[in-house]
Amino acid sequence: MKNRGYITIEASFIIPLFLFFMLAMSGIYMILLAEAHIHQSLAAATDYIAKQYYLKRNMVLSPTVKNQFDTYLRDDYYVEHFVEGGSDGISIFLKRDRNNKNVIIVTAKYKAKLVLPLLGTYSINLSNQIKQKTFVGFTEEDSLKQESYVYVTPNREAYHMRRDCTHLLLDVSVVSVHRKGNYQVCHYCKTIGTKEHIYIAKNGTVYHNDRGCVGLKRSVRRVSRKSVEGLGACTRCGR
Repeated sequence: MKNRGYITIEASFIIPLFLFFMLAMSGIYMILLAEAHIHQSLAAATDYIAKQYYLKRNMVLSPTVKNQFDTYLRDDYYVEHFVEGGSDGISIFLKRDRNNKNVIIVTAKYKAKLVLPLLGTYSINLSNQIKQKTFVGFTEEDSLKQESYVYVTPNREAYHMRRDCTHLLLDVSVVSVHRKGNYQVCHYCKTIGTKEHIYIAKNGTVYHNDRGCVGLKRSVRRVSRKSVEGLGACTRCGR
């Protein structure tokens, strides 16, 4: 019976601490949601500016990115309740990258409100930043830096620019089994029972009992164009 008093005293300490912890974690979670929505809106606004810059080189970027940011964010519940001043309390700054004038850096700065039970409300300085290249096309330097890839078969007779090149797609005909002529049976699918029709690839030397036979499939690899220097281009897709 004496233990009941101890349990009551312990509960009077533990339960308030538990509630304090849960409410504090709830406040932090709400701030994280507000931060995520701000980041998404900032990214969308920056992407809009990057695209528009190609069409309107003389546009004033700072006011435009702020207007687009407000349009995407709208009256976001989490921002209005857990950011000081709501959307109006978010300051947007835009500058160009020092190393590349075609790259813009957009930063959002704001103060989040963290409410702690019995302790009051605290302000937390936060910021989000997006770095985006404006859509001004590719320079010769960019083209040289960009890695290009081609497609090759194991025999490497030529490299192909497209995976769907007709040289990489076997031209397979379906004929009657009685028209196999001098073709020999494929050693991969010869054990499959005799059918009324067989499959013959153009320029092939064997016939196949199964359309899904590995002998009717090209082994194609995607490789860096630099790795096939000296190899000729396909006459169909390499022009």
